Amino acid sequence: MQLVTALDALHHQLLTRGLDVDQERELARLCGVLALYEQAYRMGGILNPKVGDLPIWQLPPGAPLPELLALIDGRLADDVSALIALARDRAPALVRPTSFTGNPSFARSRDLRGADGDLVTDGTLIEVKCVQTAALGRRYGWQVLGYLLADTDDRHAITAVGWYFARQGYLWSFSVEEFLTRLAGRPVNIEEARAEFAQVCAAVAPRRRAPTPPEPGSVQRAVQLHPPASGRGKWHMTAEDVPWIAHGTYPPDDLSSPACGTSATLNLDAEPLSPPVGTSQADVAPQACRRCLLYSEEFYANRPD
Repeated sequence: MQLVTALDALHHQLLTRGLDVDQERELARLCGVLALYEQAYRMGGILNPKVGDLPIWQLPPGAPLPELLALIDGRLADDVSALIALARDRAPALVRPTSFTGNPSFARSRDLRGADGDLVTDGTLIEVKCVQTAALGRRYGWQVLGYLLADTDDRHAITAVGWYFARQGYLWSFSVEEFLTRLAGRPVNIEEARAEFAQVCAAVAPRRRAPTPPEPGSVQRAVQLHPPASGRGKWHMTAEDVPWIAHGTYPPDDLSSPACGTSATLNLDAEPLSPPVGTSQADVAPQACRRCLLYSEEFYANRPD
């Protein structure tokens, strides 16, 4: 609650009188705390045992704000302040736009697993990249194209797209017409392209929506859990042993990696742990990864349609 109150106060200050350098550094530290919570969320929250190793997770609920801020390296605030100063100098239109939407979602965002952009400022869709080298690669182009086409109801009235490379202070932008022409090699009608994109999304989306898995219960199929090569930590199933993952939309590059997504390297030559079918997951040896145990249910033995 203290975190929310502090952020709200700075937001009000920003809208009414602006922020000085010290207040910008304070805002950067507060956003650093938010980033720690986001990290836990992206790791899977309580379903991922590794989340328990995060310092933010080890603090008690309702921890005072000073304890949260103590987790943030002071260099983060310095770095963000420097990036803000650079943006103010190199890209003032981004810092003081007439209209602004942060994290814009689109009409087809749900079909894209909830994808959202970074910014829409004065009709320009902007992706912010904080990378060492300012280079417009294919991946960046496809990302912005996806967002542009996903705005099928023209909610954001996008007239241009661009990328802001925060460490170089470089803004690279194109009108929508030029962007699409460069990609296609010919003029493209944005309304027709969006209509085609919506049809593709409608066809693909049902295959991406997984049915609700059953509640954790018993071991329903024969599986093997392997020890980490380091000799320390939980034992895991491999991604290859979970057809839902191995044959899913986004299979991992290494199917011998842990099914739960943790970064451990497994010792596949050691004697595995094979809990008997019918055993309650709660009764399986404590060294077994609890998230991997969920994959022992029949629900995960089938390849997704």
